[in-house]
Order: sequence, then structure tokens, then C-alpha cells
Amino acid sequence: MRSREFSSKVSGEVAERLLLEPGSLMRSRRLSSQHARNIQKKEDDCWVGFNETLKRLDELQKRRNQVFFRSA
Repeated sequence: MRSREFSSKVSGEVAERLLLEPGSLMRSRRLSSQHARNIQKKEDDCWVGFNETLKRLDELQKRRNQVFFRSA
């Protein structure tokens, strides 16, 4: 329950900031190329982990189905 309260509070604060100072949030930030590469690498690592998790879940599901059909 607390996470919902927290997320609604945060989203309310973000909306309030957008209304009060829209220009500052729309202004583009300049990143160093190294910082941009680090961000991209973290993003890529997240996707690799996500894809690995999907593969493992698929393998687990296949194993469960094989065990079920063998016992039946």
C-alpha cells in the first residue's frame, strides 16, 4: 500500500513541477560522450538481463510441461 501512496505522491510532485516550471524540464541536457555511453551500456545490460530471464522462464515452463506429461 505504501508504494502506491509513494508513487502517487511522486507523480503529483512531478505534475506540480511541470505546471510551475515547464521550461526547465523541457530544456535539453548536454551529456559528455562518456556519460552517454555509460547510460547506453546500463540500458543494454538491463535488456540482456531481461532477455535471459525470459529464456530461463521459458526453459522452466518446458521442463514443467515435460514432467507433467511423463507422470500422466
